[in-house]
Amino acid sequence: MYVPDLFARVSIFGPGGDKIIDLGDYVDGQSLTSWDDFGSPAFPELDGYPDVTPEQQRPGKFVAPHDLCVDAGGNIYVVEWHRHGRVTKLTRV
Repeated sequence: MYVPDLFARVSIFGPGGDKIIDLGDYVDGQSLTSWDDFGSPAFPELDGYPDVTPEQQRPGKFVAPHDLCVDAGGNIYVVEWHRHGRVTKLTRV
């Protein structure tokens, strides 16, 4: 199961419900599990979230993933919700 989280990550769970991995939410090498203010945990320095400009978006980091789909090859397409929006393709290797 793939779960997009509006607070900057996509979680992938196995058939038994065990979490396999969180994608996109790592800050300083650690998986982000909580925060205490409204904003984007992947971009704590950004004011005005969700009005993130394309220049502020970073490869491999999500701002607000809202939905996703998986193609026949196992690639994941993540759609983000913010002013400029973005679709990220995660290629299966």
